Amino acid sequence: AHFHREIRSHYGSTGPLRVLDMGCGGGLVANALAQLPGYSGIEGVDLADGALAFAAATASAAAAGENGSALPPVRFQKASVYEVPFDAGSFDVVVMSDVLEHLSDLRRVAAEVRRVLKPGGLFVFDTLSRTPM
Repeated sequence: AHFHREIRSHYGSTGPLRVLDMGCGGGLVANALAQLPGYSGIEGVDLADGALAFAAATASAAAAGENGSALPPVRFQKASVYEVPFDAGSFDVVVMSDVLEHLSDLRRVAAEVRRVLKPGGLFVFDTLSRTPM
């Protein structure tokens, strides 16, 4: 819900939007967005095979459970967040949930986010702060 609110506060009712979930893990964010209106397709990338299998199975179960309403396609594939297999300007939105704190090269991932976003696109992220203050 957090990511959807942020996306809608930027885009309003404009859509449908194409979304990339970088470091998608088990697909929690990607699959949640797919249940909401305004998205034309959602892609998720991660390096963990088990998480990707779970994400894909969850997406399939959600699509099968829908009673005639069309869900946007949700696809998951193995890829590094440093080199995602998509053309420049492919996405309206890039989301990263609890990923940035695990990365060693933030400049490199920021450049990749910028590359795949359309001009004026939105990068939405959150992190878990484990640093005592």
